Amino acid sequence: PGFMRPFEAAPAQDLQAENAQLKARLAELERRYEGVSMSMRAMNGVAAAPLGDCVLQRQASRKNWDEFRGGEEWALIEQYERAGNFIVGPWRDCLDACRSWTEGMHLPLAARLVNAALPRMTYDALVAAMDASSETLMVELEDPERGGAEQGRKPSASDLLAWYANEAHVRFSGGDVKDLQQWAKRSNKMTWLKRYENAFFDSIFEDKDASPCRGDFFKFGKIDAEDDWNPATFQILLRTPALVERNGRVHFAVIVNVTAKLLHEEELQHRLLRSHAAIRYSNNMSLFFSEDGQILDQNPGSLPYFGMGCVALRGAEVSDDGTPVNRLKSLFGDTFDAVMAALETSNSWSGR
Repeated sequence: PGFMRPFEAAPAQDLQAENAQLKARLAELERRYEGVSMSMRAMNGVAAAPLGDCVLQRQASRKNWDEFRGGEEWALIEQYERAGNFIVGPWRDCLDACRSWTEGMHLPLAARLVNAALPRMTYDALVAAMDASSETLMVELEDPERGGAEQGRKPSASDLLAWYANEAHVRFSGGDVKDLQQWAKRSNKMTWLKRYENAFFDSIFEDKDASPCRGDFFKFGKIDAEDDWNPATFQILLRTPALVERNGRVHFAVIVNVTAKLLHEEELQHRLLRSHAAIRYSNNMSLFFSEDGQILDQNPGSLPYFGMGCVALRGAEVSDDGTPVNRLKSLFGDTFDAVMAALETSNSWSGR
C-alpha cells in the first residue's frame, strides 16, 4: 500500500499527511472492532474495552460460577462458537460432568479462577476432540509440581507444562510434547516472549479477563532444528484459557491453536497496519539488519544516527574486495563480538 512506502522517500509534509491518514484508518478499525465485540461485551455487562485489549471480562458483581450457569453459560458458548473456537465441542459435552467439581479438586492457579467465566472440561474429552480435529492444537496444563500460588509467586508461563499436542501440531512444529517442553525452557531467554506471556497472565489473574487472546507470529523452520531458516509464513495464534480436570485434579489450562483462522478478511491487513505504525511512529531508534550486517529497513527515529536513509545504505557500500560493509559491526565497534555472542546464547543483548 502507498502509506507503507520507504520512510526516507517521504518529505516532512508527506509524513504529516500520512500520519493523519493512518490515524483515520485506525479510528475506522476501532469502529469495526467495536461492532465485532459488541455482543460479547453486552453479554458480560462490561464497558467497552480499548483497542487491542481482550474483550470478555467477568462482571464484577457476579459472586460465583453457580450464578453464571444456565442461560448465560450457553450464551457464552454461542459466542465462542460464532468466533469458530475449537473449544466449544468438548466444553458443551462436559457441562454436566463439570458441575460435580468441588473446590478441593482445584490446583492453586485453577483455584484462583474457580468463579471465572471460562470453559470447563475433562482432559479425556479435550484430547479426544483435539485428535478428531484438523486444527493445529496443543494444551498446556498447570504443573502440579510448581504450586506457584501457594508460594505467593506471580503466575507465569513457567507454571504451565506442555501436556499434549495433536498430530497436526506435531507436523507443523516438527516436534512432540517433549520437544515443546525443551523449547519452552530455551524460550525463557527471549525477552519479547516474556513480555507477551506476562501481559497474557496479568490479563487473566489481575484483570480477571479470561477471554481468548489472539496474536500473530512468523513461523519458520522446526523447533528441533536450530539452523533451519526457511522462508517465514505469517500465522494467527489463538490462546484460550480454560479449566481442565485430569485424574481428579482441576488444572488451569491454555489451549493453543497456532494456525487459527482469520476472524474477518481484513484482519491480516489490520494487524500489519498496527505493527507498521508501532515501529514507524516510535521515538525509539529501530533498525533491521541482515546476518552480514546490511541494513534491511529502519524507522524515521533512526535517521539522525546515520544521516541518510535506508535505501541509500542497503547494499550501497562495499569493501575493496567487493563484500558488503558490515554496518552492524561499525555500529557496535569493539563490542560487536560480545553482542554477537550474547545473541547466540540468549537471543538478546542490552548495554551501552
